[in-house]
Amino acid sequence: MDIEKSKALVLKQASGVAVHDDASQASASAVLVKVRHILKEIETLRKTMTDPLEKKKKEIIAHFRDIAQPLVEAEARINKAISDYRLKEFAKRLTEQERLYREAAKNPSPIPEAIIPHVAQQEKTIEGLSWVDHWQARVVDLNAVPMYWQDVQILMPYEPALNSLANQNKGQNPPPGVVYDYKPFPRSR
Repeated sequence: MDIEKSKALVLKQASGVAVHDDASQASASAVLVKVRHILKEIETLRKTMTDPLEKKKKEIIAHFRDIAQPLVEAEARINKAISDYRLKEFAKRLTEQERLYREAAKNPSPIPEAIIPHVAQQEKTIEGLSWVDHWQARVVDLNAVPMYWQDVQILMPYEPALNSLANQNKGQNPPPGVVYDYKPFPRSR
């Protein structure tokens, strides 16, 4: 029998179902079994039509994942290379700035006290990339870490909180016993 005809017949029977005693409950249960049987037939028919589509969809997704994987790996390599380069450039600028500070400390007379030597950061921009500056705290002397620092209670060095403090202060003014390490992250999109 055709599913549409079976569905119409069962729906006609289901519309008249009323349960008020044991006999009508048995009759309603029989109609319920028929309804579930028709639902199972519909689901089976649907699966015979959609399973090949699902299989093909999975094959297409796997195919394009294989195509894209080398590009994803290349993106990660390039991001790391750019980040490493920026880190080296930052280290060079920091070294030069420290040299200028030492030079200024040796010869205080020619440089007025209000002028602080600073190496200007030359920001190189690459189309499609932006940079996120990230500072990470590292405890170097546990005994030197104070209990309070900038209204923050430090009972035990908790690195996520120290990292948050490092990023809020943009790498400046670390608590005693803590150093801030700088690492820029490239961000595309």
